Amino acid sequence: MGFYEQISKYYDYIFPVGAAQLDFIKQTAGEAPRRILDVACGTGGYSLELAKAGYEVTGVDLDREMIARAIEKARIEGSSAEFLESDMRGLEKNLNGRFDTVFCIG
Repeated sequence: MGFYEQISKYYDYIFPVGAAQLDFIKQTAGEAPRRILDVACGTGGYSLELAKAGYEVTGVDLDREMIARAIEKARIEGSSAEFLESDMRGLEKNLNGRFDTVFCIG
């Protein structure tokens, strides 16, 4: 079991969404709707908050358990955010289209 798989259930407590970081992403992206890619999204905290604000968000992470938790949180919240298990070094193989903003907090 990998490190991130082990901490996935505690991830939101260890790395909570920061208001300043979220504001910075929104300012950088511009007004919604914009297409945003969250690389190394963890359990999807930033992706979910951005989706609530009207952005079209895709979150990717290498860890299967992180993505499973992000998908479950999105389901519970009824979020439009999409999540994909993917290595950031091969995104062109797994993603279609273009993004207006790409960020990596983690």
